[in-house]
Amino acid sequence: MRLRPGTKVALTVAIGSSGRRTMVTAEDALLIVLNLTTTLPDDARKALLTIAVRTPDRFRSLESGAARLIDGSVALSADGLFVDTTKVADLRDVVELIPRDAVREVSVESNHGSLVWAAVGGGAGFVAGLVTGLALAEHESSHVGSTAAFGLFTDLSTTI
Repeated sequence: MRLRPGTKVALTVAIGSSGRRTMVTAEDALLIVLNLTTTLPDDARKALLTIAVRTPDRFRSLESGAARLIDGSVALSADGLFVDTTKVADLRDVVELIPRDAVREVSVESNHGSLVWAAVGGGAGFVAGLVTGLALAEHESSHVGSTAAFGLFTDLSTTI
């Protein structure tokens, strides 16, 4: 399975630290991920995600200094991660280049709920709304006039 840039993954590696990462790209011999678990300003975190999704192929050239990736006031280069002119992190703290043979497991973290529970919730909401609507219609009909079809329709001629 090919993971798209920006996908949140749980990564287990033989060397370095395992944990939650964000996919940038996978090459034949190398996996490149973002470590967004470090303390970063929100604008820097959002810009890193944007850069990863838009230009994943340019991350490999960061380390050599051949690239400088910019999104608004956030810049990422071999010198580190900068917001305006303030350095907020070293490159190696936010971008990890992991040899493929050191990767033990990559699993996708899901932010999506279960479709079954979504259907159960939708059905429960429908039933609750129907019961409430019927009760209100019955209550209104007892004050207004005659009703038809389980109290759903009120004879409007008696309300005028």
